Amino acid sequence: MDTRVEQVGRRFVRVAGWVRRGLRVAVVCTGLFVAVSAHAQSTLQTDLSEILDVRAMRDAEFGVQVVDVRTGQVVFAEGEVKPLIPASTMKVVTAATALTSLGPSFAFTTQMFHTGEIEGDTLKGDLILSGHGDPTLVVERVWRLLRDLRQDGVRRIEGNVLVDDTYFTGDHLIPGWNKQQDLDEGPSYFPPIGALQLDYGAAVLVVRPGAKLGDPASVTFQTPAEGYLSVDNKLVTVGSRARRRVRIQRVMSEGKLTFQLEGSIPIDEPPRRYRRAISDPTAFAVGVIDSVIDEVGIAVQGDVQAGALPDGAHRLRTLYSPPLASVLMDTNKYSSNYMAESVLRAVGAETGETGNTEEGLKAVRAYLAEVTTLHPGERLVNGSGLSRDARLTADTLTHVLVDMANRPSAGPEFVGSLSIAGRDGTLIRRLRDVPGMVRGKTGTIDGVHGLAGYVETSDGGLYAFAFLVNEIRGGVHTVKAVHDAFLRRIISEPKSP
Repeated sequence: MDTRVEQVGRRFVRVAGWVRRGLRVAVVCTGLFVAVSAHAQSTLQTDLSEILDVRAMRDAEFGVQVVDVRTGQVVFAEGEVKPLIPASTMKVVTAATALTSLGPSFAFTTQMFHTGEIEGDTLKGDLILSGHGDPTLVVERVWRLLRDLRQDGVRRIEGNVLVDDTYFTGDHLIPGWNKQQDLDEGPSYFPPIGALQLDYGAAVLVVRPGAKLGDPASVTFQTPAEGYLSVDNKLVTVGSRARRRVRIQRVMSEGKLTFQLEGSIPIDEPPRRYRRAISDPTAFAVGVIDSVIDEVGIAVQGDVQAGALPDGAHRLRTLYSPPLASVLMDTNKYSSNYMAESVLRAVGAETGETGNTEEGLKAVRAYLAEVTTLHPGERLVNGSGLSRDARLTADTLTHVLVDMANRPSAGPEFVGSLSIAGRDGTLIRRLRDVPGMVRGKTGTIDGVHGLAGYVETSDGGLYAFAFLVNEIRGGVHTVKAVHDAFLRRIISEPKSP
């Protein structure tokens, strides 16, 4: 008899015997699996607790929870219902709300309308650009839109050019963040939000040395904004051995923004670009369009100004953003506050009464009510997490993560929006020894660091986790090291039977 056939026959006999003793074998095997599973879980919990027993964590406030995505079982938790500052891990909640309420294929639009009639090469009325919060809109696309109008034969506009920003309402500033230094200097992570917004809410200043020692340095804007942006330049060209010193402050007034620059530029320095947040996205858009429309060759008899879309206007063209799934990929992988806040306000506009932060947060609360119950002390402030007033728990975050992992309609897009450890986004330099095993969203402000997402075990298990740390006494790098060690231990854990 063939050896392989004989071996198969023997296995069949053994299996038949197991079937005849089915109940007893089932009981024994079930008991064995439970014992093994309980032992493995106990070992995992012990190991994870030991990883947390370090000075960096003893000196801080933290909450952590790990949940088996397949079973919903909590496999580790400590301080999981403690309300903590989430920083940018809040974007996990914003993304989940947007995907479930708007859908992955939702697109932002920017539309061009006109009033009156087009006769020959003249528009005998107003041209209107109406924004709907597209956070990906850049000046090149607006230039192309106006250039297409010129190529269609329109060379004169007898009326005005209106910038309609009424899709969003309320203050342009991100609520919950009033750090005076950021208000003065305008770092690019603190941009204003508007319905017709350009270039990620930032102006780019191009700085280069003057022709000779003692000359003023050259300062220009990468994107001019007629009547809105200006420079007060006190930068001086110095010798090649001197240090570059550039200090930039913003001076804001109604409808205008001046950048004051002081310091020195070595004469042999190459050009440098400095990104700084603007103060008013609508005024910036008005200034940019005023500059661009003249450049493409369309003469405007009236003014370029802010104004609501009139009733009865005729639509000429529509620009579409990439789908929401793609927008959220940039939002989460690169932790864009600008995109997160734009998405939240769009959720408010599409699902509520108006496009502002509070209407967006109403949708967030409604989504969270579907998947969990908020704990005492949790507080929602904005969509990006740029606030010291916001509070979330690790338990709430893991409920969101488990829910999205099990939603076929939006889960794949949600998971795909997160950074891949060792490969891209804000996790590109972390866990490089186990690349691709963790997808997550980081969150960092002074004294705060968090990480929330998914971790895969070496043999295919999948866990959702949230690990928030506040009141960090040492450097953030010490907490990152604990996070990474914690995740490495989970990666080595066999999946539950």
